[in-house]
Amino acid sequence: MKTKEARDFLKQLGRHLIFQPTGNLDVSSIPFPEKLYKYKKLDNYALDMIEKDYLYFAPNFKLDDPFELTINYSAKHFDSFFKERYLHDVLRCLFKTSSRHLGSNKATEIKAIYNSIKNRDQIEKQQLDNFIALCCEGLNLNEISSEKLANHLRNFTDFCFQEDTKNFLISQTAIPLLSPYLGICSLSETNLNQPMWSLYADNYNGCCLEYSTEKIKFANAGLYPVVYSDKRTNNVNKLVERQMVNLFFASVGIADMPYKGIDFVADFFLTKSKEWSSQNEWRLLSDISRDRNKHQLDEIGLRLKSVYIGIKTIGYNSDNLNKLKILCLKKNINIFVICPNVISLKLDVLPFIGTMPY
Repeated sequence: MKTKEARDFLKQLGRHLIFQPTGNLDVSSIPFPEKLYKYKKLDNYALDMIEKDYLYFAPNFKLDDPFELTINYSAKHFDSFFKERYLHDVLRCLFKTSSRHLGSNKATEIKAIYNSIKNRDQIEKQQLDNFIALCCEGLNLNEISSEKLANHLRNFTDFCFQEDTKNFLISQTAIPLLSPYLGICSLSETNLNQPMWSLYADNYNGCCLEYSTEKIKFANAGLYPVVYSDKRTNNVNKLVERQMVNLFFASVGIADMPYKGIDFVADFFLTKSKEWSSQNEWRLLSDISRDRNKHQLDEIGLRLKSVYIGIKTIGYNSDNLNKLKILCLKKNINIFVICPNVISLKLDVLPFIGTMPY
């Protein structure tokens, strides 16, 4: 999936999880893959996965990209970072959220006020109160006076810098990101990626498992596209500041959080460098506490449909290949051979007939 499509999908998913947490996610307008692939070495572990219909979720610290799930946190610069950003971020989010619900005249008015106060170290009380009054109107919070909301904003800012509050928020943000109990299972949109056949499928001695996604109907399936970008948020200071903005919105009764939960997930768990983009990866995320590393295909909503074997498997991995043939015959799973085409210099998919396909 392209980066823009992946980001749009995650935005829709984020809105769904917040506003319709118990309903079905409509994926009809999303380029959701009909098939996903898992590259594996053809060994006893792969045969066990096929026989028992499960996928293995690895601990997040075993990912192949060394930059993934790394955090950038500076205690020394936390207070200065927070004081510089927090108030202005709250005002920006209030402006963006409320202006969508104001008429054209009021929207123009609040934009003019916001442009005059944004990024200023000192904001006049009257300007702030006028801004808050328009926000209350746009957010249907007229029962809360602009004076009360302005005072609440100032008090909330002071509250943020209490040491115990700061430490609590940092622990609540950083510790879950580094939790060893988040399991990740990586899948790909393609079964014809040459580097992946070399890296993950034992240099064409292994296999690639094809899964049908037709049974995935719910948002809680935990299946997400990876976004490929060289810009990702692993700055704990920034994540804590965003959490504080969300807390401010919740404290004044605003349901539409400016920073959706899925945004944090996408930034931290679902973003890889563009150098990995050829993998076209989708990820399953799941809790692996209580020895839950193995998840049945039925509970995920996947079905093993076909197995592709690398060309070197024939003749070099005959014992496991024979076991695979028996398993696939028993479970009515198709077997194909991935074979290099010396004319097109691409990989071809050929039927497996038990011998070399050429």
